[in-house]
Amino acid sequence: MTPRPPPRRAQPAQEAPKEAPKKEEKKADPEAEAKKAREKLLAKIIKEGGKKGVEIEGASDMGGLDFFCTTMELPDGDMELLQMSMTAMNAMPEEGAEDRKGCSGHVGKMIFSAGVKQLACVAYVPGKDNKSASKVPVMEWAESVAKAVGGKVTKGPTAAESPNGGETAEITVLADPDKGKFPLKDKGAPRGPRPRCSPCALTPPSVRVVVPCRSCRAAADVPSSRLRPV
Repeated sequence: MTPRPPPRRAQPAQEAPKEAPKKEEKKADPEAEAKKAREKLLAKIIKEGGKKGVEIEGASDMGGLDFFCTTMELPDGDMELLQMSMTAMNAMPEEGAEDRKGCSGHVGKMIFSAGVKQLACVAYVPGKDNKSASKVPVMEWAESVAKAVGGKVTKGPTAAESPNGGETAEITVLADPDKGKFPLKDKGAPRGPRPRCSPCALTPPSVRVVVPCRSCRAAADVPSSRLRPV
C-alpha cells in the first residue's frame, strides 16, 4: 500500500497590517491668526504711507507746494491706522534702503480714509521748513473742514510724529443712514469741477487746500498751489 502523505497543517491567519497612528491636526489658533493678519496689515499701511509720502515730496520739489490733501485706501476709516499712515508719510528715509519712503514731513497734509462706519481725517501742520505753516493753525484748519463736511474734531492739537515737528488733529464724520450719508458711497460719487464753493475755502485764503466736501465732490490729490482764492 502506498503511504499517505502527512496531513497539512493549517496556516495561521495573517493579521492585517496595523495602520500608523494618524497625526493629530493642529487646530488653528484664532488669536495667533489674528495677530499675524494684523502684522501684515500694518506693514501694508506703512508701505502705502511711505510711497505716498515720496510722491508728495516730488510734487513739492517740482511745484513748491506747502500743503497737500489725499486719500488713503488701506486704513478703511480706522483712525489709528490713518495716524500710522501720516507717520509713515512724514518719516525720514532709511539709510541703505532700496526704495525711498516718507520724506514729506515738510509738507502740511490732510489725509482721508473712508470706511463703512465713518470717514476718518487727519490734519498735519509741520513745525519747520514750511513757509506757510504759521498761517494755518491746525485746529482752525480742522474745525473749518469738519464744519464743511458735517463732521467733528475728535482730537487735537497733538504733537506729530515727524522729523519736522508740528501738530496733528483728527476729524471724524460718522455715517448716517437716515440722512443717506455713507462715506464709502460718497467716496465713489462722480467728481465735479475744481472747488470754488465756500465750503472748500479754508482760512486763510492765501493757503487754499482741497477739501473733499459732499457739495462739490472736490477731488483729492490737488495741491494748494493750483487753486485760486474764491
